[in-house]
Amino acid sequence: MNTLTRSWSGRAICLALMVSLVGFMLAGSLSAEEGNDSSYCEGVALKCVSDAIISGLLSQGATLPIFLSFCLIGYGFCEKYVEKYI
Repeated sequence: MNTLTRSWSGRAICLALMVSLVGFMLAGSLSAEEGNDSSYCEGVALKCVSDAIISGLLSQGATLPIFLSFCLIGYGFCEKYVEKYI
């Protein structure tokens, strides 16, 4: 196996990269959405995709395709039925 992933320093580097990536992805959902001129469904879909990527990182990619398909189905439903009434 790769000695970088087995060593303590390699694990620390991987953890730091993962934490910084998760922080980068959550920064968009934690920011104020008052000035955002995108639609409601696009905002919800972006939050869902960021959650899907985080879930995929934590499960080593096992849940990513399923979670992304749920996000796309939810976006289609929102565009077709919810966006009309908002």
